[in-house]
Amino acid sequence: MNELKRTYRIFLVGAFVLGCAGSPSSQGIDSSKPLAKVNVQRTKDHGVNITTIKLDPILIQSNEATKAYVLLSASVAYEDKTPKRKSVSLSFHSRSPSCRFSNKSNLVLILDDDTITLTSNAQKYGDGGLWVFSEPEGDLCNESCSVFISEQTFLRIIRSKNVEARLGAVTLRLGEIHLKALRDLAGYIVNAKGAV
Repeated sequence: MNELKRTYRIFLVGAFVLGCAGSPSSQGIDSSKPLAKVNVQRTKDHGVNITTIKLDPILIQSNEATKAYVLLSASVAYEDKTPKRKSVSLSFHSRSPSCRFSNKSNLVLILDDDTITLTSNAQKYGDGGLWVFSEPEGDLCNESCSVFISEQTFLRIIRSKNVEARLGAVTLRLGEIHLKALRDLAGYIVNAKGAV
């Protein structure tokens, strides 16, 4: 139970950071060349060593005219020296003139010719916990959609050539640069496991 609370706290902090993300230009994100950076942080929570590995937000879509954009980020946090499989938090952050992420929709991942549907209460293969947040910010809508996915699902994503994420009417296609960034994150997870 404590591990679930700790994981949920880590997830909420990640969602808050995403929700506070500024525009691509203010964050130094060049829409013509998305950047990928992975950070590793080691902390202690109630005497337990925690490793957090995060992929910084990377641009998926942008519209100069409307100042709209969508970012992708991912992270994994786990107790050091634990044999348990890890869950990866996959997040999409959007700012646009109108709110587009529906909290009544499932997140559908299209992986080549396969489909994975994630809901707020999905537990298949350790997947589940879909959260959608929307709030107005001036003339724009600030939104986040985040979900926990199992290592198995994460590996299926990074091994796929064609990946789309669908949330209601919104379709986000992950190109090679996004998949490479997620593969880089996976490399850090594997290396971290080997070092434990």
